[in-house]
Amino acid sequence: MIKKRLEWSNDAKFELLEAMRFYAERNLVAARRMQSEINKAALSLIAEPIAHPGRIGFIKNTRELVVGHRTPFTLIYRERNDVLEILHVWHQSKNIVE
Repeated sequence: MIKKRLEWSNDAKFELLEAMRFYAERNLVAARRMQSEINKAALSLIAEPIAHPGRIGFIKNTRELVVGHRTPFTLIYRERNDVLEILHVWHQSKNIVE
């Protein structure tokens, strides 16, 4: 079995960076914890065997993984061949189809 490679789109990188800036200004410890949880959730998507594949996404041909653990983010991703690409890091207070 081929192990999947994890990639982050430019949008996802920007969204994660902006979110961590926002939270770090308010609580640096919480921001670091959230970033760690988001990274762990992303890595879980390429683990063998996958713990939880997420749900079918609102955006065509995507899936979604709710990060959880007091982290209000959902990872929007797609799989292509041996690549799992994180497309977006959505804060759950936002409308996902914006």
